[in-house]
Amino acid sequence: MVVSRDLIEETTFSKVASVDAPAFDIEPTTLKDLINSTRRVSVNSAEAPSTTLSSTKDTDVQVEHHASLVHDDVYFGNTLFLEGLPSSVSFDHTDTRGTFVNISLPSATCEVDINLGKLRFCKFISGSRQKVWWMIPGWGKKASEIPLETQFLLMRLTPDGTPVDQEQYAIILPLVSGPFRSALKPGPSGSVILRVETGDSETARSSIDNAAFIAAGPDPFKLLAEGFAAASERVETFKPREGKQLPNYFDVFGYCTWNAFYENVSASGIVTELKSFRDAGVPARTLIIDDGWQDTVNPHADRTAKTAGLGWMITHLTSGVVEWFYWKFVWNAPTSSLWFKLWQKWCTAWPLKNYLAVKWSGEDFAWSRRLRSPEPNAKFLATTRTGKLGDFVSEVKSELGISEVWAWHSLLGYWGGVEAEAGAWPSGSRIEMAKPMESILGVEPQMAWDPLVLGGLGLTPQPAQLYDTIHRSLAHAGVDGVKIDIQAVTTMLGEKRGGSRKVTTEYLQAAEESVRKHFGSSTQMINCMSHASECLYSVKGSSVVRASDDFWPKAPASHSSHIVHVAYNSLFIGEIAQPDWDMFQSKHPAAGLHAAARAVSGGPVYVSDTPGEHNFELLRRLVLPDGAVLRATLPGRPTRDSLFADVTADGHSPLKVWNRNRCNGVLAAFNVQGASWDRARRDNYMHGSHAERVEGVLRASDVEGLLDPLAPSAPEYVLALLHLAPDGQLLSTSTQTLRADQPLPFALAHRHSLLATVARVRAARAREADGRLRSVKWAALGLEGMLNGGAAVVSEAETPHAGGAEYAQVEAAGAGTLLLHCDAPPAAVLLDARPLPAHAFHYDPSHHLLRVPFQPRHPRTSATIQVAF
Repeated sequence: MVVSRDLIEETTFSKVASVDAPAFDIEPTTLKDLINSTRRVSVNSAEAPSTTLSSTKDTDVQVEHHASLVHDDVYFGNTLFLEGLPSSVSFDHTDTRGTFVNISLPSATCEVDINLGKLRFCKFISGSRQKVWWMIPGWGKKASEIPLETQFLLMRLTPDGTPVDQEQYAIILPLVSGPFRSALKPGPSGSVILRVETGDSETARSSIDNAAFIAAGPDPFKLLAEGFAAASERVETFKPREGKQLPNYFDVFGYCTWNAFYENVSASGIVTELKSFRDAGVPARTLIIDDGWQDTVNPHADRTAKTAGLGWMITHLTSGVVEWFYWKFVWNAPTSSLWFKLWQKWCTAWPLKNYLAVKWSGEDFAWSRRLRSPEPNAKFLATTRTGKLGDFVSEVKSELGISEVWAWHSLLGYWGGVEAEAGAWPSGSRIEMAKPMESILGVEPQMAWDPLVLGGLGLTPQPAQLYDTIHRSLAHAGVDGVKIDIQAVTTMLGEKRGGSRKVTTEYLQAAEESVRKHFGSSTQMINCMSHASECLYSVKGSSVVRASDDFWPKAPASHSSHIVHVAYNSLFIGEIAQPDWDMFQSKHPAAGLHAAARAVSGGPVYVSDTPGEHNFELLRRLVLPDGAVLRATLPGRPTRDSLFADVTADGHSPLKVWNRNRCNGVLAAFNVQGASWDRARRDNYMHGSHAERVEGVLRASDVEGLLDPLAPSAPEYVLALLHLAPDGQLLSTSTQTLRADQPLPFALAHRHSLLATVARVRAARAREADGRLRSVKWAALGLEGMLNGGAAVVSEAETPHAGGAEYAQVEAAGAGTLLLHCDAPPAAVLLDARPLPAHAFHYDPSHHLLRVPFQPRHPRTSATIQVAF
């Protein structure tokens, strides 16, 4: 039963004000009294802290973390946020970081739409589901533009042109709470609806605590971090990213088999590829054996016309017409179209439903198959030397330098779960039917006739039994970790099991515990196809979540969309886990775009090159000779001036992404205009807003947290820039010295990329010939030519030299040429305390650049470079 707002509250909005109208016309002192006298507080809140308004000019916008009520309107400070909050909603102010939203209903329900009122903001960026499995960003200026299944919403409350120190932002985080999960969708007349549901008609409540979290503040990144931390402490089903350990594969180059081999993966093909990387000087250290290695069976293949029924026989005779009609008129049709509605009707009726169940499940597709045993399939084992997985794992580790081997499996074992009748699984294993919730069918209606839904899923009695069986076998063979895919499938298994949130948390946390037990740490796990909020809010011990839908090498419209999706999704996912921006192929028309994105992502760098198809020159800008990668420390996220710009379709905005290294920052800019995900077509497509050129500016202050607010004077920064063509060709390099807020203009052609190391200018004392001391400006820029060369700078300092002078000292990781900016030539350069001859380094006086080639004494260690002036 869906309870509408009309059943909850008989009255409509008390007022509907113009979007352009001022927020209030009450004196601040009077407003304060109203807030304190009319605040609606949850029964769970023992005491609501008072909300005060500081005295400011009348034109100032005041925003506080807590939401407050004036009659039925919600304010942050003196800023109107929501008009017409229903009486069924109450606030819990007990957390200083923001406000939790509680709901009280007249009767128990399993799903309800709560109209929260008219939403006031200037712009938004949302994280909304595009499929059952994945989420994408959305932008807008009106509540009516908020997509269905919005799971995270960040809004700017202040208009364009507001000074940076006066900007204000707000968040709404729909949460999981008890058996419920929540999401936003647009309502009538500029309102926003909170959809709250269990996914189980038998699990209903009349009281829903912590259905959402709302807060406001001047820093969007801090707002999100504090919001997710507060949510974690309240719902207790997940833990935030900060403080989580990352798996070892993040810091080394990896190879994944998926795009290279798909389901036809072979041990011999893997060995050939690993040798290619080793021989080219970019050795892979991690191997991910993706889908295709498991022992699976298609239980539908033997279903005949007799078992399917006469209806299927009749429909089968016209199968060509049926399929032609589907792909011609239905697949990309708007859900409102006549053809789509006819198909949807037919799919629920005999005989087409029976035909689809057999045809689409009976065909030998991966999603029709079930896991027969935890062992590798005979086809894969036949390509190994000895016919044993353990021997193959030992071979790639001992002979090809692989440090860790990871293996793929589905959250249910395989796409269709386990083959219940196979002897490998516990007694009581059974076939269950999936049931997508109505909310996701609004986003991906095809799930109503998806093979996973029509064909049923094989489930073991307890998730822990499934994972213990699979992981014990893999660990015995020497495998070190697992990529667990298709995770959001459990959101369709809530019916009669306590709801989608309960089932999903049970599966994911059982998987985490099994990974911890068999592989030593729950961080040895990649969460994939897991963007449903039930999945994200169940990530407790693991620390990696894939950031977007796959890298699709043969889908030209997908590549710029991919970069956009991973960057903006990382705003939200990056507060729960470290986002993994997926593999790519180094020899591809968009390889440069993907490589630049991986360099700034803070995630792993791994490829899925097809045999013989490599761009080793590009890979050497990402991978060090020992197989390590130079990784930034945080999730890469859009800069503030990119947050609310539709960088795919406004025709002029570049995408800018920031991250930090240990001693400096890194920025990337992309021209990704011209392609995006279309929610009506349900696919990526090229559109008319293709921009041959975009213009923007880079600033050192674009890197959040890089500037020192306690610096005695405005510091300078050196930007070391690399310009990449779409295919990865390095077009130019340059350096520029700027003040923190000084803009550096740039222009980018379509699918071109720009990367910049942002290093603070320091000062070292030098002794003149007459004995006087002077100051020499310098900055460590990192390894020259690397896409994130600044990550090689482990530490930097001024250390004592003779006569009161100082060395400019840099500890550098990797191997190559250390690039330094210094406004005076060096008098001496030392490498690991040993003076270098003059020919061993080079100073360019026209660009003030010092180049020092170095090689650490021992592999995977750092070198210390000291420069005296």
